[in-house]
Amino acid sequence: MNVKHLRSTRIASLLLAASLVMGTSAMAAGTAVTEVDTKAAVVNEQDVPIEVGRIINGTALGVGTVETATVNVRVNPNMDAEVVATLNQGAQVVVLTKDGDWYRISCEGITGFIDSSYVSVVNEGEADLGYGMLKCASANIRASADTEGDTIATIGEEDVVEIQGVTDGWYEVTVNGSTGYIRSDLVDPTAEIPAEKIFDYAVITCNAANLRSEPDSAAEKTDVLYSTSLCKLVKQVGDWYEVEYGGKTGYILASLMTTTNNAGDGSTNVETYNDTVAREQAEAAAAAAAAAQAAAEQAAAQTPSYDDYDDYDDNDYSYDDYDYDDEDEDDYEEPEYNYSGSSSIVSVAMNYMGVPYVWGGTTPSGFDCSGFTQYVFRQCGYSINRIAADQYYNGYHVSYDNLQSGDLVFFANTYSASGITHVGIYIGGGEFIHAASGGVKISSLSESYYSSRYYGACRVA
Repeated sequence: MNVKHLRSTRIASLLLAASLVMGTSAMAAGTAVTEVDTKAAVVNEQDVPIEVGRIINGTALGVGTVETATVNVRVNPNMDAEVVATLNQGAQVVVLTKDGDWYRISCEGITGFIDSSYVSVVNEGEADLGYGMLKCASANIRASADTEGDTIATIGEEDVVEIQGVTDGWYEVTVNGSTGYIRSDLVDPTAEIPAEKIFDYAVITCNAANLRSEPDSAAEKTDVLYSTSLCKLVKQVGDWYEVEYGGKTGYILASLMTTTNNAGDGSTNVETYNDTVAREQAEAAAAAAAAAQAAAEQAAAQTPSYDDYDDYDDNDYSYDDYDYDDEDEDDYEEPEYNYSGSSSIVSVAMNYMGVPYVWGGTTPSGFDCSGFTQYVFRQCGYSINRIAADQYYNGYHVSYDNLQSGDLVFFANTYSASGITHVGIYIGGGEFIHAASGGVKISSLSESYYSSRYYGACRVA
């Protein structure tokens, strides 16, 4: 059987089905068709789209534009029906069918009915109309809006297309970088489409997001990712995205991310919490090893060697043999010392007033709270942890009444995370210096914001 005969047979079959539902006289008069179950019907491509009421449903009539300030989208074509969405003036929709004074429409995954008097419709139009999913086994993407157009791509069931326009019952679509046309009744523009079928990446949009082992807020937290981190989107699982970042895979709440196909919308160079801790530990270990090596070399250089004094005899030593020159005093160089003590810690900290706040910053080009305290203490000869919650255990705890200059003061719940989230250096007089919004600055412990979040203090120096 040739293709033309197959199409003619299919058209005849569909028209016969229509006549059984409507009656021959109803078809001739063009009366409205009662909606029927079409799940068993197989839709094939044909020369001209068949428009027999909703027997073949979803054939796009055109692009509609909302002309009033707002219009309600309802579940049924009557004013008493539930409102599922509200569209603003200028919003564009796909008009699927007309039911009396109502249009059945699709817009960005929403489907429902709107009053036709509020919408202008054109048979051909271009717009950003969202995505649709193929609802048959396979279909061709053609170069023109007719079945004689060249096939430029073939897609399979549940493949996704981006709908950009409507032309005489055909969608203008983009798929895999190619633009062409597909019969609109082969596509479901209202299907719930998993994010990974549309987007390649997901970017962190909040300050910090927990990476978990399972898509559950009670699951193990394996790492923390920070703002602008560009993650590879693996798949969507309900309200969670499975993502890959820096060789680690896990789950992050979708509401904390935005999806994109543009890799330039984020960065793969933002350190995670675990990476920061590992780097700081490696740097501390390397610094300790270097210091130990330097100390050993200095000790070796200052220790006298007696290899050349085998005949040394205490009784032979005479002060007269020592040639003392007063001018030798001029050659004396004052040794360099690291700052130490609580007062020096405050002095060093004050040198960085106004340095900008940078999330994850650990240098004078920009500090976050714990990066600032760690840097200051390092300048004074003390090694403390990188993270505020860990710094709380670097010294011994002191009460509020016994605070001294140079003590570390800690605060809890200063953003969405729980527990210790902020740290500063007490400078006396009820004030402390810290890196916060606006840069390194001095604040008072009596301020309501900090007094209500004060957690405790520890003394390192």
